[in-house]
Amino acid sequence: MTRLENAQERLDAALAKLEQASAGHTADLERELVSTRDHCETLEDRNRNIAQKLDAVIARIHTLLEDRTG
Repeated sequence: MTRLENAQERLDAALAKLEQASAGHTADLERELVSTRDHCETLEDRNRNIAQKLDAVIARIHTLLEDRTG
């Protein structure tokens, strides 16, 4: 086997290892992205609910103040 063929074989083996490692890492990143999106959606829902409750409380306070001064 020539030096060039030997180098080509080592390069092919290294590329195969890199592709394998990359595929595993990509799958981990995809799972993490899905989890992060789910968490973000949950936080957005909570934020919406809290905003609605705050709006209701503020409206009630306005009503009470108007009743006292009106």
